[in-house]
Amino acid sequence: PGAGATIAPAVLSRAKPDGYSIMYGSTSSLATAPGMVKNLSYDPVKDFSGITLIGEQYFALLTRGEFKGISFAQWIERMRREPEKYPVGGQSGSYQTLNNMIREAGKLSHTWVPYAEAGRMMADLWGGRLSAAIVPLNLGLPTLKGGQGHILALSSTERSPALPDTPLMQETLPGVYINSWTGYFAPAKVPRTIINTLHGFITEVGKDPEVLRRN
Repeated sequence: PGAGATIAPAVLSRAKPDGYSIMYGSTSSLATAPGMVKNLSYDPVKDFSGITLIGEQYFALLTRGEFKGISFAQWIERMRREPEKYPVGGQSGSYQTLNNMIREAGKLSHTWVPYAEAGRMMADLWGGRLSAAIVPLNLGLPTLKGGQGHILALSSTERSPALPDTPLMQETLPGVYINSWTGYFAPAKVPRTIINTLHGFITEVGKDPEVLRRN
């Protein structure tokens, strides 16, 4: 974490390619960073070898439960009329990219507030210092159970089975959709035999019932 998720890949790009240094990478560090960070110290394509992707998810625009009766379209109209009252928070490059897409498609001028850690961002959201936060769907869902949170819209291309009545951002703002993936990566010159071995270990652990229960 930190620096738009670019610290770990910067270190890994210079690591010895022996398979003992690997990285848990994401869309933010490897896909959006080149467009967000000037003079990036690593090349996401040339400096790394992919071991395996382990997850893919979409984002939710999360606000407080008190706004449950407001639709995403109505929220956008409010942001357009009074942008100073609707700051939006998020972490790393993928979140900021989605915010920029929302801002451009909706012709908005609200303030973007970057956070290094989710805990502080959520505290600011519940405390009223943020109007909404862009979060991974799996972080937003638990807040719905007690009525603390309300998800205005999702960044996916299809409605979620878990939230069939929650609209997609692109239904109001055409073209606004984005996903995020995470996985493991090694330096570019790690031998393929080692990459294959690591791939086997990681995928085996991912099938372990105890690991699945914890996740």
